[in-house]
Amino acid sequence: MTCVNLPSYVHQIVRARAPAVIGHLVSGTDAAGMVLFDPLAVRTALGGRGEIGQEEVDAAAAAGALLYWYTAADGTHSMRVYVDEPAPADVVAKARNRASGRLLRVPGGRVVFAGAEILLDVNTRPDRWPGREPALAIAPGDYLVDAFELAASAEDDAAFDAAVRDIAGSWATRAADLLVLVTGSVVMLTASIVIPAIAMLFVHPARLLAVLPAALLWLGLPWALVLVAWQLPAITRVQAAREQLDSGWPDAVAVLRRVADGEPRPAGGGGFGVGYADV
Repeated sequence: MTCVNLPSYVHQIVRARAPAVIGHLVSGTDAAGMVLFDPLAVRTALGGRGEIGQEEVDAAAAAGALLYWYTAADGTHSMRVYVDEPAPADVVAKARNRASGRLLRVPGGRVVFAGAEILLDVNTRPDRWPGREPALAIAPGDYLVDAFELAASAEDDAAFDAAVRDIAGSWATRAADLLVLVTGSVVMLTASIVIPAIAMLFVHPARLLAVLPAALLWLGLPWALVLVAWQLPAITRVQAAREQLDSGWPDAVAVLRRVADGEPRPAGGGGFGVGYADV
């Protein structure tokens, strides 16, 4: 079922995928940074350098071997990549922390999206690097990059919620929202029991053993109910709808335009994001 009030860039994903010129890449980081790169370019820039630190990463970014996105937060992040195609106007209108005119070298014809910590493994695990991180096949060459984060508005959030209800059903969506609250309450209940139990382990271990069966029962029953509830068809339908539509709201966008033969190359690469310092 189609929700007609969605922004156009959501319809692009819901309707159909364009052939290899638009990619929605999702990966994660525990270093508050993501990178978009061609493995061949990074191997050329960082291969054989031994220990790799932020200085080496910044130098590689400045040389166009990678695009660095300073996310300012760990966790899962998504990037929409447009290749030789402009981003829709309603996407550009939501741009923030934008950087234009970056150079990105793609000699191998493949760009990978991964957490910045992956760069530390280029020399330590060269046989398995970069692993199975999400990637997009594009034409080899040098690219001019316009990259920015997306700022979701209240209208976007409302449209997203409406689309989930349209696909999964209103009652199922409300049940899923309620289950989130219940799960949070179970987590708080678990913490209220586990933290004192840890303290009791060092002070009164015998007393802990006496109350342990009852504590496990108090924890086991609600967790069992919660885990079963998350597997109910209505709840999984809501989760699937959210995952489907989430690709319409990427965290960041990178527009790549291939530099033609004879056209002047950009001065250098770099990065974008909150607090990113140009190098």
